[in-house]
Amino acid sequence: MPWKTNEEGQLVIDAGNPVFAHPDGREEPFNADAAMLKIKELTAEAARHRTKYNEAKQLAKPIQDAGIQNVTEYLEKASEALSLVDSYKNKKTPTAEEIERIKQNVAATFEARMTDKEKQHQKTLQQLSDEVQQKNNLLREQIVKGYFNQSDFLKERTHLLPDFAYASFGKHFVVEEKDGRLEKYAVDAKGEKIFSLKGSSYASPEEAIEILVKSHPQRDKLLKAGGGGSGASGGATKTPFTGRTIERGDAAAASRNLEKIASGEVVVA
Repeated sequence: MPWKTNEEGQLVIDAGNPVFAHPDGREEPFNADAAMLKIKELTAEAARHRTKYNEAKQLAKPIQDAGIQNVTEYLEKASEALSLVDSYKNKKTPTAEEIERIKQNVAATFEARMTDKEKQHQKTLQQLSDEVQQKNNLLREQIVKGYFNQSDFLKERTHLLPDFAYASFGKHFVVEEKDGRLEKYAVDAKGEKIFSLKGSSYASPEEAIEILVKSHPQRDKLLKAGGGGSGASGGATKTPFTGRTIERGDAAAASRNLEKIASGEVVVA
């Protein structure tokens, strides 16, 4: 489902929420808070189903270990066993063979019931898991796309449209839940969190976008004149900008990271 945008390509916001345009033409605002609450409810529900499934599986384990496979056959035996039990209400001395057959048929009936319950639990758990994953992907897309749509760096210093930038660099942003809170950060090509040049923390979304664009092999074509490309270098080859490298002419960045330069965390090139 695409996000609804205006003529300028910006997201349409309704009561503080971006608007989704469904394939059938319906439009509705997407409430991230409500989506997160629903995801937590579904996760809790999935956990309850998983607990019930594990309990049922433990109950069925002795029968599974017995190697019972043909449910239809054992259902027939279970029916026969019930008939035998009825007939033995008046007969007080069943033979050992008959007793053993009753036990086997009852076990088969129980196995058939547990197998059906196990299959139903597995189906329910898979449906819940798929729904939670779909909502997680939707929430991540909304959050990360917002970074690119609101980026002043993209608008003022690059030739990239927000959608194109998201398609190329959106995969570097991670949104995950930890201890009931959403953590949002960007990673480089090696999967390491991108380090900020403005202090000891990791890069903000805006700074991460700038770092990712400037570290791209075709950055000279992506950046506008004066946007941090190689135009000011007279054509000289520069060390790729990775978030851990400061250009030699950037005195302000160097002064903010003297300790990191001394420890080798940041390199001046």
